[in-house]
Formats: sequence, C-alpha cells, structure tokens
Amino acid sequence: MAERNGTCLRLAGPSSLPDSTTVHAMLGQSVEFPAQNDAPGCPLPPFHSRPSGRHKDVLMNAPLLLSASPRNGNGDTVVRLLCRWASETPSATLPDVRFLRDFRILPCTACGFCATHPGRCALDGTAGDQAGSLLHTIHQTSRLIVIAPVWFYGPPAQLKALVDRAQTFWEAGDGASTTSGRTAHLIFTAARQNGPRLFDASGLILRCFARQLGFDVPGEPLTLRGLDAPDDLQHTPELLERLRLWSQAQLGW
Repeated sequence: MAERNGTCLRLAGPSSLPDSTTVHAMLGQSVEFPAQNDAPGCPLPPFHSRPSGRHKDVLMNAPLLLSASPRNGNGDTVVRLLCRWASETPSATLPDVRFLRDFRILPCTACGFCATHPGRCALDGTAGDQAGSLLHTIHQTSRLIVIAPVWFYGPPAQLKALVDRAQTFWEAGDGASTTSGRTAHLIFTAARQNGPRLFDASGLILRCFARQLGFDVPGEPLTLRGLDAPDDLQHTPELLERLRLWSQAQLGW
C-alpha cells in the first residue's frame, strides 16, 4: 500500500510490497515512456491485478480503473497517466486498478441458473472462475472507468465474456433504477483511423453493462484512433492532450 497525504492507494498486485521504483512510477514521480515497452527503465505495467476475489480490499469511494486489453500496451499507458494525474490532484481519491487479463472469466452458457437463483451463477468458482468476485468489486465502487481496445468493431473477448456474466445482475433486478449518482466512464482505443461507427457497438454494449451494475454513463466515450503498436499513444502528443483534457473534464484529475 502506498500513501499520499493520508490517502491510501490500493495496489492490485502481488501480496509482497512493491519496490520504490514501482511506487514512484505509480505515483507519477518517475514514469518514462521509451520507444519500446520492454526497454530498460520502463515499468511493464506499474502494477498487476490481484484476481483473488478479495473484493473487500476495494475502497468504496475509490474510483476503479478496469483495463480490458489482453496486452501491455496503449491501455496500460492510459492507466499509468490517469493514476499519475490523480496523484497530482490533492482533492482526488487515488484509484484502484484491475487488469482484466489477470482474471479467469468463463463464458456464459445461457443455462438459466441465475433466473431461478437470483444473484448467483452456476459458473462462480468453477475451474478457477473469477467473474463473480470481479463483478462484485465493480458493483461496490463509486466510479468506474473502463479502458478497452476495439477489435472487429466490438470489445475484446475477455471483456465481452465479463459483460455476459452480468446477466446475474439483470435477473436479480439490480439494474438502472439503483444508480444513486454512481458514474461509469468509457475510453476506447482502436488501430483504425477511419470508420464513422467504429466505436458504436462497444459503446452500446458497455453502457448496457454499466447500467445493469447500477451506474449512470454521462457524456460520450473518449475515442482514440490510430493506436496500433503497443506504444503508439506514448508518441502521439495530440491524443495525449485529448486524454488529459478529458480526464480534467470528466474525472477532475
């Protein structure tokens, strides 16, 4: 656990304490973006998710960053920058982070179990499945920020699998009427430069997902095009500036 002005930053990573280099990177004190992500001095991600189901570790008032990319790339750059900017804002609550690639999410089989057992899924805990604990973590947070690439005009497979497992919330009736001011924000990255409806499907899917977990989704998603190689965002100043302005306007960081 790292602290800033008495505010705790929960490290969603291994149980051992991180070294000072990792902490500094996470707090934005020495984050560098070399040409290659595996270059010396560049943290791979600054921290990793802890897919242990220990959802009580999440601070109820801490924003949750959910990165849905299977690789360490532009989405991880977004996470690092948002964490840095939050750490530089005295009034901000430092975010918790989950990388979806660190979790085992089995796909929904439409078995109907959750229809007759509200709030429960037949797959929970099966073969190491961790969807239930992750969905509970998301459901308990006050603000959700999802960072996801767009593949074939939609979300990557791991994220779509998690979305489908939220059927348990729909069956239990934990949907849109219980938002109570909780907000979800969407950031999409894509390799394509063109395509007027490139982000439409992901936006609709993630809005539906967020509403079922009790979030309002204000405004439009932030969409970042032309990000193909893992380090493209690091070398695209205009997109970095768009991300910074969006973060200030939507998150206050």
